[in-house]
Amino acid sequence: MATWPELVQTGVAAVSALGSVGAIAWFVAKRTVDHNSKKWLKDHQSELDRQLADHKAELEGEADKRRLAHKRQELMFEREVLAAKAFFELYDDVYPKARGPEPDWYYDAVPEIAEDYSEIEDKIAAFLRTHRVGLSEETITLLNRAQNEAREGSFLVGEETQGAAYEQGRLEAGTAVRESVDRFWSNFTEAGEKIRSDLKSGTL
Repeated sequence: MATWPELVQTGVAAVSALGSVGAIAWFVAKRTVDHNSKKWLKDHQSELDRQLADHKAELEGEADKRRLAHKRQELMFEREVLAAKAFFELYDDVYPKARGPEPDWYYDAVPEIAEDYSEIEDKIAAFLRTHRVGLSEETITLLNRAQNEAREGSFLVGEETQGAAYEQGRLEAGTAVRESVDRFWSNFTEAGEKIRSDLKSGTL
């Protein structure tokens, strides 16, 4: 019968032997995996290179798109600023001049605007031809309405005066002309407010 020390020695030897087998198995497995990995990489290298190139091209394309979008935004903002500046110069030109210390809208402003209807129509048309690209669709619609009102209002002035000559600044505007100027001024000033709002918010 084996003694206790002999049993311990036998167990240690068995464990040692098993450990050696495990180490050898791990080594063989690692070599196999490394070999397979290298072979896979070699077989698929061209595909991996292609995918990497495609990915780089995609990233560069996205960067180009962002740069182009940023440039377009800059150009659009410049056009908005130019359109806004030109409009408010036009606004100052159209705005009726005070004829006294306490000017009256219907007695002073309406006749002056009505008298200049034909010229105002041409100025709005010229403004739209030059700065349409820097305006929102809503602003363009409002200015088209103002322009059309000026065109139609010119005929109303002719009907009310029946073609008779009158001294500049002495037009006595009737109800139809007054209502026409009210509509014109509403559209014209609303267009100015929209231009200011678009420029401030950057929504164009």
